[in-house]
Amino acid sequence: MCAKQELKQKLIQHLVDFEEAQAVILDDFFPKPSSEREVIQKLMDKYISHLEMLIININEGREIELPVLIGGRLELKDRLTKEVVKIIVGSPYGYEAQDGHYHLSWLSEPGQYLMLKRMTEQVKVTLEGREYCGWVTNINHPFL
Repeated sequence: MCAKQELKQKLIQHLVDFEEAQAVILDDFFPKPSSEREVIQKLMDKYISHLEMLIININEGREIELPVLIGGRLELKDRLTKEVVKIIVGSPYGYEAQDGHYHLSWLSEPGQYLMLKRMTEQVKVTLEGREYCGWVTNINHPFL
């Protein structure tokens, strides 16, 4: 199987897994109707649409650039200090610390903000009380 077809299959599986988890996540974290639940539902819908568009683009033979997906790792380079910060945008159900990465639930405010960001995109995020302002220099998806 060629690399693009393999990527497509993994994106389809990621999409299916996310769609299957959608109701459970909403019920676990936002059991009652609220404006916050509606915001998260819209974010989930946007994420699903984005995954579907990536899959369509692969089917049509277009080049794609993967943004930050759930489970993805990114590096952010601060424009002032030049410090590189490693971040995983991951599960809201917990995690294991991994090789110096900050772990952000995609449900958290900074996780929502970073989800679907692209390479070289300007970002501004606060982690553990410290503000980082710079750009995305690397995106990696170990699950793909």
